[in-house]
Amino acid sequence: MRIIFIFVFILLCSSLMASPSVEFFYQHGCDDCEKVEKFILPQLDKDVRIIRIDTSEKNNFLKLIAYLDKFKNSSNETVYIVANGKCLFAGYRDIEKRLLPEINAMTDSGAEPEKKNVVKKHSSTMTFLTVLSAGLIDGINPCVFSALVFLISLLSVSGIKGQMLLLAGIAYCAACFLTYLAIGLGLLSVIKAITSYYEIKKIINYSMAFILFSLAILSFLDAANYMRTQNASSILLKLPERLKLFINRFTRKFLKTKAILPASFTIGIVVTIVESACTGQVYVPTLVLISSEEGVFSKYFLWLLFYNLMFIIPLILVFAAAYGGLKLSNFLTISRRSVVYSKLAMGIFFTVLAVTFCLI
Repeated sequence: MRIIFIFVFILLCSSLMASPSVEFFYQHGCDDCEKVEKFILPQLDKDVRIIRIDTSEKNNFLKLIAYLDKFKNSSNETVYIVANGKCLFAGYRDIEKRLLPEINAMTDSGAEPEKKNVVKKHSSTMTFLTVLSAGLIDGINPCVFSALVFLISLLSVSGIKGQMLLLAGIAYCAACFLTYLAIGLGLLSVIKAITSYYEIKKIINYSMAFILFSLAILSFLDAANYMRTQNASSILLKLPERLKLFINRFTRKFLKTKAILPASFTIGIVVTIVESACTGQVYVPTLVLISSEEGVFSKYFLWLLFYNLMFIIPLILVFAAAYGGLKLSNFLTISRRSVVYSKLAMGIFFTVLAVTFCLI
């Protein structure tokens, strides 16, 4: 019996040694302490031991002073956390920013790092596949197709075909790709800065989930209405009419110049910026999803590159078909038929992404 007791005692001691411990130095009535208790500590893994220490008691206060001396920290914060006796976190902002990554690093170096790495890898893979799907769905957005068909019709009326049509298509697609990539990088930087705060990140995630569920319902309604009426005016999620007219006027004006390639490139830039009011329905939630992933800038940049490559694939295919001799009437037919399918795809995508935001 004594041997069993010793064995159990050794197991308990070893499990305690393997699990990270967090000493939470707090004061009663401290706002930052309450925020740490409410928002930060619940995020810790269940195997992390949380030791709550009230600094209003003399011995506890002296223990905190000893830690401050040890880490040569002269701050005067109301809340502190010491992890495994090795890392000191002073104040709410420092705890919010550094505690979870440090604890995750400690946990990952424990008994089951391979299991945790596999989970992270699969999570990252699923997010990457979602990013690819989002880019393709964004590329078949009716907003994008309508402007593209209008451009091809003007090029056709202007007598531009063959190699010049192909070059004009390359210039237009390159402008769309570079402009959309630049917009994505700018928005991602803003989103990363905003979501670095846990409370704001949670609010954004739940807000995104609500907005995406709403967009999903509207997308399914658009698919049903267009299938029933075959009338573009019945679509709810679309580019405002005045922006459509602006794109048409701008495209018509620039194609009057003899410099077709610079004109096509400029049109691509302007059309992409204006259309972002419509395509942002897919782009912005995807950027928020990307920002929730751990990683370095090069990872986010690579994902955005792939997103935008998927985004321009439909545009490239349309120009390739035009170069191959597909008639304008066929483009119009394809454009009309694609509305229902693209709206259904967007509705499914919005639903999946909304559920994802509820879970992360």
